[in-house]
Amino acid sequence: MNGRSPRGRHGDVYSVDAPWFVRNRQIYRDLEWEPLRDLLKRKAATTFEKAKNHPFEELRNAVDYSPEDFGPRKKRPRHQMAQ
Repeated sequence: MNGRSPRGRHGDVYSVDAPWFVRNRQIYRDLEWEPLRDLLKRKAATTFEKAKNHPFEELRNAVDYSPEDFGPRKKRPRHQMAQ
């Protein structure tokens, strides 16, 4: 650098000499972050495991729930979307 602050494409001043655009996967890799989809799947799995061992019978029965097949035009229950 020549003593001046680096300027971006639109004249923005950056505090570091970094690229203007960085892909999300590069950020995840550099910061060792887990992608949101993987995090939600992992959290849902642990929540269902906890629910299987819960003292309330109604909650244990909800874990084993399997919806009827109403055809392709009917929506599934929300908890089935995470599986």
